[in-house]
Amino acid sequence: MIYRENTRNKDQLSILGFGCMRFPQKDGKIDEVRSTQMLKQAIDGGVNYLDTAWPYHAGQSEAFLGRFFKKTGLRNQIFLATKLPIWLCRNRNDFDKYINKQLVKLNTDYIDYYLMHMFTSYGNYKNLCDMGLKEYLKSIKDSGKAKNVGFSFHGEKSDFIKIVDDYDWDFCQIQYNILDINNQAGRDGLLHANKKGIPVIIMEPLRGGALANNIPQKVLDLIDKAGIKKTPVELFLSWVMNHKEATVVLSGMSHEDHIENNLEIASDIDGKIKEEEQVVIDEIIDVFVKSFKVPCTGCGYCIDCPKEIDIPRCFEVYNHISSGGFLGTLMQIGISGKTLNKARECIQCGKCEKHCPQSIDIINQLNIISSKWYIRLLFPITNWYMEKRGKKTYKK
Repeated sequence: MIYRENTRNKDQLSILGFGCMRFPQKDGKIDEVRSTQMLKQAIDGGVNYLDTAWPYHAGQSEAFLGRFFKKTGLRNQIFLATKLPIWLCRNRNDFDKYINKQLVKLNTDYIDYYLMHMFTSYGNYKNLCDMGLKEYLKSIKDSGKAKNVGFSFHGEKSDFIKIVDDYDWDFCQIQYNILDINNQAGRDGLLHANKKGIPVIIMEPLRGGALANNIPQKVLDLIDKAGIKKTPVELFLSWVMNHKEATVVLSGMSHEDHIENNLEIASDIDGKIKEEEQVVIDEIIDVFVKSFKVPCTGCGYCIDCPKEIDIPRCFEVYNHISSGGFLGTLMQIGISGKTLNKARECIQCGKCEKHCPQSIDIINQLNIISSKWYIRLLFPITNWYMEKRGKKTYKK
C-alpha cells in the first residue's frame, strides 16, 4: 500500500480509501457478515481511511460502522470520515444535533475527517455561513469532536475555488476521473487546492462504476492495440492515483474481488502517468463522451422517489444500451424491462433533481428514455419472458 502524507498534520493516509456507500446487501439491508469481512480484508491490506455519510445505505452505513468498530476494536487504527447533511440543517442548532447523533451511531468520541456534505455552489456555502457555519467548525475542532474539517463538492469550478479561498479548510473532497477532468472542480480545482496546501480526497474515480462495467468494445480495443497490460479498471484507477495532488482516492468496493484488485493497484503507484497511457486515455475519453447519454454515477441521492422509480438503474441500463450493450441488456430483461417501464410513471415533482450532485435534468432524461422505441419494445418482451418463466407479468 502506498501512503501519502497530509502535509497539514502529518497523517499517513492510504492512497486507497474505502467508500462506504456500496456495501453488499441482503434483503434490502447491508449484509453485515460479508461487509465486515470485506472491511477487515481492506484494512489488513493497508487501507486506513474509511469514508461514510449520514444518507449512505438509507442511514445504515454509519450505524454499521459503529457496530464494526465495537466488535473489532479497530477504531484507533482508522482515519474515519463522515459528513454533515447540510440540506437537513435549518439553523445553527441542527449542526450540533447531527454531529452528536453521528458520534453515537459511529460509536466514537471523535471524527478524524468531517466534511460539509455536498456544497453545490458558493451561494449554498454562504447560506450556511449565515447560519454560523464557521463558528461551528471552530467549535467542533476545539471540542475535539472533529480533528479536521472540510467539504465535499459538486458544482462549478469557479464556485469551488471561491469556497476553497474563503476559509482555512483542512481538506476537501472532489469528483475526479478521466471523464471529469474539466467537469465540476476538475483538474484546475485539484491543482488550486493543492497549491494552497489543502489535501484533496478523490471520490468517484470510476464514475460510480460506469468506468468499470459494460466497457465499450472500442475502449478495450484501444487498450489492447496500445499494448497496455492493464484492465480498464487498473488503467483508470491508477491514472487517478498517479496524480500526486490526490491524497486519498476513494473506491466504493462492493465485492471481495474489488478489494483484492484495488489493493494491487494501490501498491504499484509510481506517481507518474506514462506517456503511452495518457495518449490512450485521451482516445478513450472521446469514445466514452460519444457513448454515455446520462452522466449518472449511481450515488442514489435521487432514489426517494414517490413513484419508486429506480432512477440510477434506469440511467445505467440506458447508458448500457446507448454504448452498444443492447444484447447484454436483453439478457437481463427480466429486470431491465420492469425498471425502464417505471420511467413512464414520473410525475415531474422535481424531488430527485434537487438532490442530484451531477445536476442531471432527470425529468427530461426519464421522458427521453420513455420515448425511445427500443425501450417501449422492452416492455412486451419482458412480459413474454416472464410468462415463459412462469412469473407474474408487469402492469401496463
